[in-house]
Amino acid sequence: MGHKKTRKLQYPLYLNCPETRKGLQLRAYAFIMNFPGLEELTVTKTEVAADSFHIHVEMERKTHRCPRCEGTMKGVHDYGIQKNQHLKMFERNTYLFYRKRRYKCSYGKRFPEKTNTVERYQRRTVEWNQALGLRVIQGKNFKDTARQFRTSPATVIRRFDFISTPMFKEVEELPEVIAIDEYKVDTNKGKYQVIIADGKTGEPLDILLDCSVKTVKAYLRKKVPM
Repeated sequence: MGHKKTRKLQYPLYLNCPETRKGLQLRAYAFIMNFPGLEELTVTKTEVAADSFHIHVEMERKTHRCPRCEGTMKGVHDYGIQKNQHLKMFERNTYLFYRKRRYKCSYGKRFPEKTNTVERYQRRTVEWNQALGLRVIQGKNFKDTARQFRTSPATVIRRFDFISTPMFKEVEELPEVIAIDEYKVDTNKGKYQVIIADGKTGEPLDILLDCSVKTVKAYLRKKVPM
């Protein structure tokens, strides 16, 4: 039987072993190696820096359409390195160093190449944001989720607000029977928030950002019909 040919990866793979610590650089042989969420990018180099794992990537050069004049072009104006936090690998903080191209049309409009991995003006990859969105719903609390993703509770809260806001519709009028309870959170508004629910069905209706008497009274005056 013939043996399948293996292809040599163009980037070194550093392993956490005594030989590596002595400066031995190992090169990996494999059929295919895909990093989660980076399928459309080409990995040019990987390295371990202190307690972090760095992945250097770039996209294959191709024709892009200008958002202004809608003309197609392939000429590159310049390059830039965008650093983004990615999902942990090998239990290390993982960062993506994306070598991003900018194109320039005949009218002088400069625009970056399109990618589904990293959104513009973001410091974290799309894959990281999606994973955080799933965990923030299932996690015990914001602080625990932040610790798992090596980020701040404020970032987790913003992600939760972004996901949950479309799910809540503004309550115009409260039902005859309501249930009021408080629960502990860690937000910039305080350590406790108030949840308003339908007293008969138990369906959540609204959330108040703090549990002060002033806030609750103002809310009830606004929502309870006189």
